[in-house]
Amino acid sequence: MTQLFSILLVSLSVPLTANPTKENCPVKFTHQLGFCSLKKESQNQKLTVNGTIPEWLNGSFINIGPGIFEINNTVAQNWLDGFGMIHQFSIGKGTVTYSNKLVNSSYYQECCKTGKIRGSKPEQKKSTWSKLTSAVSNAPRMVYDNANITVQRFNDQLIAATETPHYIKINSSTLESKNSFTFDDKLDYHFCAAHSLFDPSTQEWFGLGIQFAHTSNYIIYKMNQNCTKRIVLATIPVGYPAYMHSFALTQNYIILTEHPYVVSPYDLLLSDDSFIDNFIWKPQNGTIFMVFDRKTGKKITSLKTDAFFTFHHVNAFETENMITIDLIAHKDAEILIKGFNYKDLCNGKYYASLAHLKRYILNLKTNKVSSSLLTPHFLELPHINSKQLMHNYQYLYATTGEHAIANQLIKLDLHSKRHLTWSAKDCYPTEPIFVAKPHAKDEDDGVILSTVLDCHKGTSFLLVLDAKTMKEIGRAYVAHHIPFTAHSKFFKENS
Repeated sequence: MTQLFSILLVSLSVPLTANPTKENCPVKFTHQLGFCSLKKESQNQKLTVNGTIPEWLNGSFINIGPGIFEINNTVAQNWLDGFGMIHQFSIGKGTVTYSNKLVNSSYYQECCKTGKIRGSKPEQKKSTWSKLTSAVSNAPRMVYDNANITVQRFNDQLIAATETPHYIKINSSTLESKNSFTFDDKLDYHFCAAHSLFDPSTQEWFGLGIQFAHTSNYIIYKMNQNCTKRIVLATIPVGYPAYMHSFALTQNYIILTEHPYVVSPYDLLLSDDSFIDNFIWKPQNGTIFMVFDRKTGKKITSLKTDAFFTFHHVNAFETENMITIDLIAHKDAEILIKGFNYKDLCNGKYYASLAHLKRYILNLKTNKVSSSLLTPHFLELPHINSKQLMHNYQYLYATTGEHAIANQLIKLDLHSKRHLTWSAKDCYPTEPIFVAKPHAKDEDDGVILSTVLDCHKGTSFLLVLDAKTMKEIGRAYVAHHIPFTAHSKFFKENS
């Protein structure tokens, strides 16, 4: 029956008439430049540094996100329909070079061939019978591999990925797309959480896939660092699966946060709507924390709380009979439904979702959930010192601001409740990444890296902050703008 639901999973995309580029971005929306296409590719462009770059900082700071949003006169409706582009800042001995490359996905090649962006809404409506016969045929499954959300290293191979199980190998020196990356197993699913989690103490990766069928399944798996074979830990049957971008991990547990943004697999199969339009927000269902033993895969408990939506978990850790989960909570899923509409973004119209850092404590003895607000600031794209994952931690870094488009970076001290920020006029930073100083003793001893759009100059720059003080150490300007990226990673030299 699973084969019946081997459907194309893509993001929203329908033809529009606009064709935004840097040259015709309305100046009254200065940050709109971050949503304009970048059609130039660079290779090892040496950047001028203002200030200094720490001599100890050696490695690659890689950003990925949508880079080109149109072909001919058709434009993606959703921001994440933009074709994936990788940006790499190679840092060493106080110098910085920049390279960028469009991800040469099958999806991109197909769109170039047809001369238009392929959407998940069919160009011509099919009958129910046609859809059923197509689904059960032996024809190859249509591929959506527009890798524009995250990058990762599996078995020392750089991978670009989206939220479908189609990964692209990237040459870490040239950023050239090699070919598709495949795991050494037969595990099959249709959708996956964008964020896998790595436990450095056990040298294991953990991931989540979703398989759509008459009875759908959440599939939790693990994989050793130096191999590409995934091992299934748990298969959880579900009638109406939820959209999940991330999950939580502790030393003994895996926790799925099943918020009530759910879909009927039959709607995915039979509807003429695009993939995400088939999901329905059902707040009456509440949000359920599903707790699993990470060694055996056995389900420990399910704990229900009030409805909320989340993209990003920050951290999780254990105390006696308790699991603490910190995450960025939205009041509903409207940010996913409305917030990424590309036409609105280009016209300066934004859906400002209220996203807060909240702490949920799961009491495994009483099966109760309690929650608290950790800061009044609106936050997204959180990051912490990776050594504090699965441990009680003190510092968190994120984007924030008074408007829907973040214009500040913030450091939160969860112990003292104090905060520090960085901002600059007409500048819009993306996800902050913490890099620890060699032999650091303090949790915040290191730097923060972020790619920043400078609308006054019409270009972007790599920003380096002292993670303790949030004071600027240096910046390295690129010769052009970099469209807003989805996620970033820092890979140490020879990592």
